[in-house]
Amino acid sequence: SAITFGGLLAEKTYNTIGISETLVFTCAGGILFALVSGQPMMITGATGPLLLLDESLANFCRSYEFDFLTARMYCGLWMIVIALLVASVEGSVAVRKITRFTEDIFAFLISLIFIGEPVTSLVNVFKAHPLGIDY
Repeated sequence: SAITFGGLLAEKTYNTIGISETLVFTCAGGILFALVSGQPMMITGATGPLLLLDESLANFCRSYEFDFLTARMYCGLWMIVIALLVASVEGSVAVRKITRFTEDIFAFLISLIFIGEPVTSLVNVFKAHPLGIDY
């Protein structure tokens, strides 16, 4: 999965984050998470929503001429601050309000990414190389 998402990230972030970076940081994150965490069922690698975030952020940074990795670092720092604030006020009790429907929305989003990307690629291939009438 890290190789797949690394390839997609390389395409979507204009080769700023690629397969090697995704593999290294998935490995480092997994090791660190195994040493200090208490939740073995959590996904620590790249996922569909993260791919969408990075794609949107890369497009935003490119259109406003910001450095993508600097903006990504600041997003990560803000996520750390927000996570610490939520943990300090015991925000985990809000998990009771999350329903199965919420999980299904995220699963649908990930499925849509994996179905939509190949369809878009096929459409682009057929636009670039249309079939002739003689075939």
